[in-house]
Amino acid sequence: MKYRVRVLQREVEEMICIREKESRVLERETLLLAIREAAEWRKEREALKDQVNMLRNMLLLDDRRRRRFCGEGCCLDDEMMVARDEEGGVVDNKWKHLYFAIKVELDRLILTTNNDNNTRNNRDMVEKEVRGKEEKIRDLESRIAFLEQQELRRLRELDILRQSLRIMFYNNNNSKALSFHLK
Repeated sequence: MKYRVRVLQREVEEMICIREKESRVLERETLLLAIREAAEWRKEREALKDQVNMLRNMLLLDDRRRRRFCGEGCCLDDEMMVARDEEGGVVDNKWKHLYFAIKVELDRLILTTNNDNNTRNNRDMVEKEVRGKEEKIRDLESRIAFLEQQELRRLRELDILRQSLRIMFYNNNNSKALSFHLK
């Protein structure tokens, strides 16, 4: 039994050694791969810088030709000239500023358009309210006219009743006076 345990222990130790060797090899390979990729990136970065410089030089030559051909003031805006002369990050920032300026202007236009639509809707609503109130005013005016006519009728009836009462009172007073005189 002890023999088996020792054999198993040796096998485990051998496996551990093999695993450690494999992990060291794997670490070396990953390190080499990272170094190769970094070298490739540097080369690619340098190639891109060279290409940018070449394109910048071509643009400068092209600008010089245009200036000779067109004259000094007719070709490009001052901002574009400054942007070409400055570093790429600054150019990116200017484009970002331009993008945001355009975005803000479009948002403002959209809002004003929406406000115009809202104004039209509000105007339509106000016109409907005005029409409704005008109808209500007409109804009230016709009702006022009707009530005034009724008031005039009542006043006439009251006047007729007063006159009738006067006549009756006058007739009653005269008949009492006649009966008083006759006695």
